[in-house]
Amino acid sequence: MRVTVAVLLAITLLLPTACRAETGLIEAVSKQYSESHPGLASYRVKLKTNKIDEMLGRMTSSMPPDVPRPEVPNLIKFWDREAGTVVRPATTSPFPYMQQMIDRFSQRFAIDLGTLFLPASRAGEREQLLRKATVKSSKSEIADRSVHHVEISFSEATDIAGAFYGIGLDLPQRKITRLELDIDPQKRTLVNLEIASEESAPLTVAIRHFEAGGHSLPSVIAITSPDGSTDEKFTTTFREIKGYHLPVKQERSIRRPGLEEYLLVEFFDYELKRR
Repeated sequence: MRVTVAVLLAITLLLPTACRAETGLIEAVSKQYSESHPGLASYRVKLKTNKIDEMLGRMTSSMPPDVPRPEVPNLIKFWDREAGTVVRPATTSPFPYMQQMIDRFSQRFAIDLGTLFLPASRAGEREQLLRKATVKSSKSEIADRSVHHVEISFSEATDIAGAFYGIGLDLPQRKITRLELDIDPQKRTLVNLEIASEESAPLTVAIRHFEAGGHSLPSVIAITSPDGSTDEKFTTTFREIKGYHLPVKQERSIRRPGLEEYLLVEFFDYELKRR
Protein backbone atom coordinates (compact mmCIF):
# COMPACT_ATOMS: atom_id res chain seq x y z
CA MET A 1 0.00 0.00 0.00
CA ARG A 2 2.83 2.40 0.85
CA VAL A 3 4.49 1.75 -2.51
CA THR A 4 1.22 2.35 -4.35
CA VAL A 5 0.63 5.61 -2.52
CA ALA A 6 4.18 6.71 -3.22
CA VAL A 7 3.81 5.96 -6.95
CA LEU A 8 0.51 7.82 -7.16
CA LEU A 9 2.02 10.78 -5.35
CA ALA A 10 4.96 10.82 -7.75
CA ILE A 11 2.65 10.79 -10.79
CA THR A 12 0.52 13.56 -9.29
CA LEU A 13 3.60 15.69 -8.75
CA LEU A 14 4.89 15.06 -12.28
CA LEU A 15 1.68 16.03 -14.11
CA PRO A 16 1.83 19.79 -13.42
CA THR A 17 5.52 19.80 -14.41
CA ALA A 18 4.72 18.08 -17.71
CA CYS A 19 1.91 20.53 -18.38
CA ARG A 20 4.23 23.44 -17.64
CA ALA A 21 6.79 22.02 -20.06
CA GLU A 22 4.24 21.83 -22.90
CA THR A 23 2.91 25.27 -22.07
CA GLY A 24 6.46 26.61 -22.19
CA LEU A 25 7.04 25.12 -25.64
CA ILE A 26 3.73 26.46 -26.96
CA GLU A 27 4.45 29.93 -25.59
CA ALA A 28 7.96 29.87 -27.11
CA VAL A 29 6.30 29.46 -30.52
CA SER A 30 3.87 32.27 -29.71
CA LYS A 31 6.75 34.55 -28.70
CA GLN A 32 8.70 33.76 -31.87
CA TYR A 33 5.72 34.75 -34.04
CA SER A 34 4.96 37.92 -32.07
CA GLU A 35 8.55 39.17 -32.20
CA SER A 36 8.82 39.10 -35.99
CA HIS A 37 9.82 42.39 -37.65
CA PRO A 38 11.75 43.64 -34.60
CA GLY A 39 11.88 47.41 -34.40
CA LEU A 40 8.81 47.92 -36.61
CA ALA A 41 5.91 49.61 -34.81
CA SER A 42 3.36 49.91 -37.64
CA TYR A 43 2.87 50.27 -41.37
CA ARG A 44 0.25 51.29 -43.89
CA VAL A 45 0.14 49.94 -47.42
CA LYS A 46 -2.09 50.32 -50.46
CA LEU A 47 -3.66 47.23 -51.95
CA LYS A 48 -5.45 46.08 -55.05
CA THR A 49 -7.52 42.95 -55.46
CA ASN A 50 -9.44 40.95 -58.03
CA LYS A 51 -12.54 40.80 -55.85
CA ILE A 52 -13.65 44.41 -55.34
CA ASP A 53 -15.16 44.85 -58.84
CA GLU A 54 -16.93 41.50 -58.54
CA MET A 55 -18.30 42.21 -55.08
CA LEU A 56 -19.34 45.73 -56.06
CA GLY A 57 -21.18 44.40 -59.11
CA ARG A 58 -23.17 41.94 -57.04
CA MET A 59 -24.08 44.52 -54.43
CA THR A 60 -25.32 47.08 -57.01
CA SER A 61 -27.04 44.68 -59.41
CA SER A 62 -30.51 45.49 -58.02
CA MET A 63 -30.05 49.26 -58.21
CA PRO A 64 -32.08 51.15 -60.87
CA PRO A 65 -30.08 51.88 -64.04
CA ASP A 66 -30.27 55.66 -63.54
CA VAL A 67 -28.80 55.57 -60.03
CA PRO A 68 -25.07 56.43 -60.01
CA ARG A 69 -22.78 53.55 -59.15
CA PRO A 70 -20.09 54.07 -56.55
CA GLU A 71 -16.49 54.23 -57.68
CA VAL A 72 -14.20 51.37 -56.88
CA PRO A 73 -12.63 52.34 -53.54
CA ASN A 74 -8.92 52.66 -52.95
CA LEU A 75 -8.11 50.37 -50.05
CA ILE A 76 -5.38 50.67 -47.43
CA LYS A 77 -4.21 48.04 -44.97
CA PHE A 78 -3.08 49.27 -41.56
CA TRP A 79 -0.90 47.08 -39.35
CA ASP A 80 0.02 48.03 -35.80
CA ARG A 81 2.01 45.81 -33.46
CA GLU A 82 -0.33 46.59 -30.55
CA ALA A 83 -3.68 47.31 -32.23
CA GLY A 84 -3.62 44.61 -34.95
CA THR A 85 -4.65 44.79 -38.60
CA VAL A 86 -7.53 46.38 -40.48
CA VAL A 87 -8.40 47.20 -44.11
CA ARG A 88 -10.12 50.54 -44.74
CA PRO A 89 -11.01 52.72 -47.74
CA ALA A 90 -8.78 55.73 -48.40
CA THR A 91 -11.87 57.98 -48.36
CA THR A 92 -15.30 57.72 -46.75
CA SER A 93 -17.99 56.32 -49.05
CA PRO A 94 -21.56 57.72 -49.04
CA PHE A 95 -22.89 54.23 -49.82
CA PRO A 96 -23.60 52.13 -46.69
CA TYR A 97 -23.29 48.81 -48.52
CA MET A 98 -19.79 49.81 -49.65
CA GLN A 99 -18.64 49.57 -46.04
CA GLN A 100 -20.35 46.18 -45.76
CA MET A 101 -18.35 45.00 -48.76
CA ILE A 102 -15.09 46.29 -47.33
CA ASP A 103 -15.83 44.74 -43.94
CA ARG A 104 -16.33 41.36 -45.59
CA PHE A 105 -13.14 41.73 -47.56
CA SER A 106 -11.27 42.81 -44.44
CA GLN A 107 -12.26 39.57 -42.71
CA ARG A 108 -10.56 37.65 -45.51
CA PHE A 109 -7.33 39.65 -45.74
CA ALA A 110 -6.86 41.80 -42.63
CA ILE A 111 -4.73 38.96 -41.32
CA ASP A 112 -1.76 39.50 -39.05
CA LEU A 113 0.56 36.58 -39.74
CA GLY A 114 2.30 37.10 -36.40
CA THR A 115 -0.89 36.43 -34.45
CA LEU A 116 -2.56 33.92 -36.76
CA PHE A 117 -1.42 30.98 -34.63
CA LEU A 118 -0.95 30.97 -30.84
CA PRO A 119 -1.51 34.73 -30.48
CA ALA A 120 0.59 36.17 -27.65
CA SER A 121 -2.32 38.25 -26.34
CA ARG A 122 -4.24 35.04 -25.49
CA ALA A 123 -1.56 33.35 -23.38
CA GLY A 124 -3.69 33.56 -20.23
CA GLU A 125 -6.69 31.92 -21.88
CA ARG A 126 -4.46 29.17 -23.32
CA GLU A 127 -3.03 28.40 -19.90
CA GLN A 128 -6.50 28.07 -18.39
CA LEU A 129 -7.63 25.78 -21.21
CA LEU A 130 -4.53 23.60 -20.87
CA ARG A 131 -5.15 23.21 -17.15
CA LYS A 132 -8.62 21.82 -17.87
CA ALA A 133 -7.39 19.50 -20.63
CA THR A 134 -5.50 16.23 -20.76
CA VAL A 135 -2.14 16.99 -22.36
CA LYS A 136 0.09 14.32 -23.88
CA SER A 137 3.31 14.78 -25.79
CA SER A 138 5.84 12.81 -27.78
CA LYS A 139 8.91 13.47 -29.92
CA SER A 140 9.87 12.13 -33.32
CA GLU A 141 12.34 12.66 -36.14
CA ILE A 142 10.83 13.49 -39.52
CA ALA A 143 13.14 14.12 -42.48
CA ASP A 144 16.07 14.89 -40.16
CA ARG A 145 13.93 17.36 -38.25
CA SER A 146 12.83 17.02 -34.64
CA VAL A 147 9.08 17.39 -34.16
CA HIS A 148 7.36 17.73 -30.81
CA HIS A 149 3.78 16.43 -30.91
CA VAL A 150 1.33 17.84 -28.34
CA GLU A 151 -2.16 16.37 -28.01
CA ILE A 152 -4.73 18.41 -26.07
CA SER A 153 -7.97 16.59 -25.24
CA PHE A 154 -11.01 18.09 -23.53
CA SER A 155 -13.34 15.87 -21.51
CA GLU A 156 -16.22 18.12 -22.59
CA ALA A 157 -16.54 20.00 -25.88
CA THR A 158 -14.96 23.39 -25.22
CA ASP A 159 -15.07 26.84 -26.81
CA ILE A 160 -11.49 28.06 -27.28
CA ALA A 161 -12.36 31.58 -28.55
CA GLY A 162 -9.19 32.29 -30.49
CA ALA A 163 -6.76 31.09 -27.85
CA PHE A 164 -4.86 28.71 -30.16
CA TYR A 165 -5.50 30.32 -33.57
CA GLY A 166 -7.14 33.50 -34.77
CA ILE A 167 -10.41 33.91 -36.64
CA GLY A 168 -8.83 34.95 -39.95
CA LEU A 169 -8.87 31.44 -41.46
CA ASP A 170 -12.44 30.57 -40.39
CA LEU A 171 -11.29 27.57 -38.37
CA PRO A 172 -13.73 26.13 -35.81
CA GLN A 173 -13.59 27.75 -32.38
CA ARG A 174 -16.62 26.12 -30.71
CA LYS A 175 -17.15 22.70 -29.16
CA ILE A 176 -13.55 21.61 -29.63
CA THR A 177 -12.82 18.09 -28.37
CA ARG A 178 -9.17 17.71 -29.38
CA LEU A 179 -6.26 19.71 -30.73
CA GLU A 180 -3.00 18.20 -31.96
CA LEU A 181 0.01 20.44 -32.51
CA ASP A 182 3.24 19.49 -34.27
CA ILE A 183 5.97 21.93 -33.24
CA ASP A 184 9.50 22.39 -34.53
CA PRO A 185 11.29 23.19 -31.24
CA GLN A 186 14.46 24.46 -32.91
CA LYS A 187 12.77 27.02 -35.16
CA ARG A 188 9.89 27.50 -32.67
CA THR A 189 7.22 27.15 -35.34
CA LEU A 190 3.91 25.33 -35.60
CA VAL A 191 4.15 23.01 -38.61
CA ASN A 192 0.89 21.06 -38.37
CA LEU A 193 -2.42 21.40 -36.54
CA GLU A 194 -5.27 18.90 -36.21
CA ILE A 195 -8.68 20.16 -35.05
CA ALA A 196 -11.59 17.99 -33.88
CA SER A 197 -14.90 19.74 -33.20
CA GLU A 198 -18.43 18.48 -32.61
CA GLU A 199 -19.72 21.11 -35.03
CA SER A 200 -17.60 20.34 -38.10
CA ALA A 201 -15.56 17.68 -39.85
CA PRO A 202 -12.00 17.16 -38.59
CA LEU A 203 -9.52 19.56 -40.15
CA THR A 204 -5.80 19.40 -40.83
CA VAL A 205 -3.79 22.64 -41.10
CA ALA A 206 -0.32 22.27 -42.62
CA ILE A 207 1.98 25.30 -42.33
CA ARG A 208 5.15 26.22 -44.21
CA HIS A 209 7.22 29.22 -43.17
CA PHE A 210 9.24 32.04 -44.64
CA GLU A 211 12.43 32.68 -42.68
CA ALA A 212 14.22 36.01 -42.46
CA GLY A 213 16.17 37.81 -39.79
CA GLY A 214 16.06 34.91 -37.37
CA HIS A 215 12.25 34.78 -37.35
CA SER A 216 9.69 32.69 -39.22
CA LEU A 217 6.23 33.64 -40.45
CA PRO A 218 3.55 31.43 -42.05
CA SER A 219 3.89 31.63 -45.83
CA VAL A 220 1.80 28.68 -47.08
CA ILE A 221 -1.19 27.39 -45.11
CA ALA A 222 -3.17 24.40 -46.40
CA ILE A 223 -6.47 23.40 -44.75
CA THR A 224 -8.03 20.05 -45.64
CA SER A 225 -10.62 17.61 -44.31
CA PRO A 226 -10.44 13.79 -44.59
CA ASP A 227 -13.64 13.63 -46.65
CA GLY A 228 -12.33 16.17 -49.18
CA SER A 229 -15.17 18.64 -48.58
CA THR A 230 -12.71 21.32 -47.42
CA ASP A 231 -9.62 22.21 -49.42
CA GLU A 232 -8.13 25.66 -48.85
CA LYS A 233 -4.79 27.31 -49.45
CA PHE A 234 -3.48 30.68 -48.26
CA THR A 235 -0.14 31.78 -49.72
CA THR A 236 1.89 34.90 -48.88
CA THR A 237 4.77 36.19 -51.01
CA PHE A 238 7.30 38.38 -49.18
CA ARG A 239 9.79 40.98 -50.36
CA GLU A 240 12.40 42.96 -48.48
CA ILE A 241 11.23 46.55 -48.02
CA LYS A 242 13.41 49.00 -46.12
CA GLY A 243 15.06 46.20 -44.20
CA TYR A 244 11.87 44.21 -43.43
CA HIS A 245 10.41 41.24 -45.27
CA LEU A 246 6.75 42.18 -45.79
CA PRO A 247 3.85 40.73 -47.81
CA VAL A 248 3.62 41.91 -51.41
CA LYS A 249 1.06 39.34 -52.58
CA GLN A 250 -1.47 37.05 -50.91
CA GLU A 251 -3.59 34.42 -52.65
CA ARG A 252 -6.41 32.54 -51.03
CA SER A 253 -8.40 29.71 -52.59
CA ILE A 254 -11.37 28.45 -50.58
CA ARG A 255 -13.44 25.35 -51.20
CA ARG A 256 -15.77 24.21 -48.48
CA PRO A 257 -19.46 23.24 -48.35
CA GLY A 258 -21.48 26.17 -49.69
CA LEU A 259 -18.47 28.31 -50.65
CA GLU A 260 -15.95 28.31 -53.48
CA GLU A 261 -13.84 31.44 -53.90
CA TYR A 262 -10.47 32.70 -55.13
CA LEU A 263 -9.00 35.97 -53.86
CA LEU A 264 -5.82 37.74 -54.89
CA VAL A 265 -4.36 40.79 -53.18
CA GLU A 266 -1.24 42.77 -54.08
CA PHE A 267 0.36 45.32 -51.75
CA PHE A 268 2.35 48.40 -52.81
CA ASP A 269 3.65 51.75 -51.49
CA TYR A 270 4.52 50.73 -47.94
CA GLU A 271 4.89 53.46 -45.30
CA LEU A 272 6.76 52.19 -42.24
CA LYS A 273 6.97 53.54 -38.70
CA ARG A 274 9.76 52.27 -36.49
CA ARG A 275 9.66 52.10 -32.74
